Amino acid sequence: MSMLHYITYKLVIIRDRRVGSIYYTIAVLIVLYTLAEIFVKKGYLEFDTSPEATMRLLLSDPKEDNSDNEQTSQFEDLSYCCNKGEPSKMCTPCQTMDARALSWPVESRTISLTTFAKDRWQTKNTSASSTGKLQQFETIREKLYFTVQPETMMIKIEHAVLATKFLRGKGGKDLAASQRNMKGYLYSHDGTTIKSLSSNEKSRLRGMADKFTIEEILQAAGVTSLDEPSDAFNAKGKPFRRHGIVLHMAINYQNAESTLLGTGDIEYSYHVRRIPYADYRVNEVIPVFNSKDFTNSSHVTHQENRLFRKRYGIKIEFHQSGRLGHFSLPALLLHLVSGVGLLTLTATIVDILALYILPDKLRYRRFVYEESPMVENKKKQ
Repeated sequence: MSMLHYITYKLVIIRDRRVGSIYYTIAVLIVLYTLAEIFVKKGYLEFDTSPEATMRLLLSDPKEDNSDNEQTSQFEDLSYCCNKGEPSKMCTPCQTMDARALSWPVESRTISLTTFAKDRWQTKNTSASSTGKLQQFETIREKLYFTVQPETMMIKIEHAVLATKFLRGKGGKDLAASQRNMKGYLYSHDGTTIKSLSSNEKSRLRGMADKFTIEEILQAAGVTSLDEPSDAFNAKGKPFRRHGIVLHMAINYQNAESTLLGTGDIEYSYHVRRIPYADYRVNEVIPVFNSKDFTNSSHVTHQENRLFRKRYGIKIEFHQSGRLGHFSLPALLLHLVSGVGLLTLTATIVDILALYILPDKLRYRRFVYEESPMVENKKKQ
């Protein structure tokens, strides 16, 4: 065969049920797969899987619906409080703290509240400085206590989301929404809906935030009570209330999963998970100033007293993620071209089977390959 030749193709019908069955079976599967990618998985949409989001968190006290006598009665009925008797290993006195005192430290996208604390009043050992040693604090007295019903505290959440991948520019409408005009849901750890958060006109006018009690968040994480034993390695059978607990609260945004075709309004959902084998504790140093520290500014004295507070409690870490989409012609064409490419690949595979593997491969080659005689242009004499 000459190097200078041209190869063209002709249509050959091979009347073999084996070859036909193989080809059409694979072709039907590819067509179904392509349709599923386009319509079921919405391949005609382009998604922003990392939208920008912002939030504001606030821990507030519960509504005071009960009288002082009822609150005192509830205080005495708490199993972990022993204000009447002597403190023991199984029972510790309780102390009432409001939301501002409970919430420490203040961090971005995190709510921390104290369930158990150790307060140590300390003074600096001034005699150590005269001997050239590093001054250390000595504990004068210590107080251990639980906080009263931290589960009743309420978290207020305001948040918004923006799909930065689809920014419209001047005059266009961005794919964005605020929690005030979205529908939301709080899901439990097993996928059931605990609470629905509607976005009606009344809540938008009042600017209402999402409100959850700590008890609801614990329920969503599958924790029925803070008095359950902690699974942290150094807990030694102590409950979550005494040793601390860490929760992961994710806010997920979507606008395509709740519609059959196309996209709808942006919705969000809360998903809470407890981080296993994790405890939570943090140390707080509260300076104690004397009146003489402010009397003469020219002679500033160093602080020699402090309150060292070791806090154990609940740490809730908030994370925002989402998958927001809109119609995209390039995405649709990409799936169509992929389907056509797979069909072409199927024809190539069937050709290899027919020409090189099946028993009648030699006979099929005679029908498929045909070579013309050599044609040369002769110059007229």
